[in-house]
Amino acid sequence: MFDSENKKLINQVKKKQNEMIKVGLEKGLQHEETLKLSQQLDKLITKVQKKSLN
Repeated sequence: MFDSENKKLINQVKKKQNEMIKVGLEKGLQHEETLKLSQQLDKLITKVQKKSLN
């Protein structure tokens, strides 16, 4: 079961995904802002994965 911190991280991942998709559709997948959001999303996903292993 996920604790409240994990739930918060998962919600942040979902929010960042939606933001990245929106920007990607509006500005293009290779746009600097889309790539920056993708990197931020990767970091959040890594945090979730690390917490899942503990």
